[in-house]
Amino acid sequence: IGTVLSFETKEPTVTTSTTINIPMDSLTGWNEEDSSAFSLNTGNEQVDWDTQRDGTNNAITYNLGQILPTAWTLQYELTFDNNNSGGGNWVYVGIVDNDGSVTHASAQDGIATFLMNEQNTSAKQRHGIPTGDDAVACNGNFGLSSCQSYNSNVQYSTGTKYYITLERVSSTESISTVRTGSHTGTVHDTFTKSDTAEATGLQYFRVSDLDDNSSGGDFDGVIENVVV
Repeated sequence: IGTVLSFETKEPTVTTSTTINIPMDSLTGWNEEDSSAFSLNTGNEQVDWDTQRDGTNNAITYNLGQILPTAWTLQYELTFDNNNSGGGNWVYVGIVDNDGSVTHASAQDGIATFLMNEQNTSAKQRHGIPTGDDAVACNGNFGLSSCQSYNSNVQYSTGTKYYITLERVSSTESISTVRTGSHTGTVHDTFTKSDTAEATGLQYFRVSDLDDNSSGGDFDGVIENVVV
């Protein structure tokens, strides 16, 4: 009978089924481009995000250490702390092919969920999926074309924990589902995006905002318990 050894590690937990529990108690593997906007709170083991829309590269990424297969699932918990957006602030959460040093205005492959919550404008209460080679580049050289696939009139409350699942079902389809209560709880909204075949080489978990210089109100919160 052999001896069973037990080890603790700060590295991401990877299994043969490509399950990665992203560690948030250390900055190892993370890249913060602007810690005043998007940062890792290692004490609370969460990403603190505060959308700025100030024309700078506000992003945080984590290197998964491997390129994901064609089909994968990303799950996390998101809570809005402040939601007084008056300038169209958006938050993006997804998987891309470069770390945070690559800005929105640069071409990069990716699939993400984006959320927008104008308090007084139902058309700008959005839940959608930007995809392709300008996945989070909803400005700069690419315009807003990749971010025009969404459901509108999707409202979010501060203090409510939303359980979000982003599934890449195949090379041509992705589904984003927002729930309350748990990842199997009440469905708040679901959005499906087709034609995602361009997105390849996906290796970095990314949280970021819209990179332009339009003004915006307070739109911030936390992300926890990220699993790919």
